[in-house]
Amino acid sequence: MMRRIFSDRFRLLKMGSGAFVFVLLCQHARSQFGALHPDLSRVTVFGESLKGMTIHAQARLVVGHAPDGFDLETRAGPVRILSPERPRVGEFVSFTGRVAGERRIEAAGVQVNEGWAWKRAVNYAVSVATVLVFLWLIRGQFRTSLSEGLFRSRF
Repeated sequence: MMRRIFSDRFRLLKMGSGAFVFVLLCQHARSQFGALHPDLSRVTVFGESLKGMTIHAQARLVVGHAPDGFDLETRAGPVRILSPERPRVGEFVSFTGRVAGERRIEAAGVQVNEGWAWKRAVNYAVSVATVLVFLWLIRGQFRTSLSEGLFRSRF
């Protein structure tokens, strides 16, 4: 039985089945997490029913100020963050807070993410460069046999 599971027969079916099970597990985890910590965009639509729930948001763009806080843009419209801190318009902020009602969140903690826009691009560039360097370094460990359509290890 174990020989059939680890054989090369039906390997595409096995890889597809493994990927499908992985996607199902990720969707299940996302739904469980979403029930405990709703997305910031849901506050704009279901604010009263989510009242008192904890919200975590990372790197959101500040689009306006108000006497009692500041506004963030979401896919479903602006949300007011009730906080004594007033980051500048155009900055990115991360925060944790509780839903206070329709389109309103009481912030427990606010962090300004300085340079988030350019740091994110640099992070992606370094990651891609690292993968390319790694692939270049291990290129000699594999040989190809185009007639068979396989990659074979030299070991």
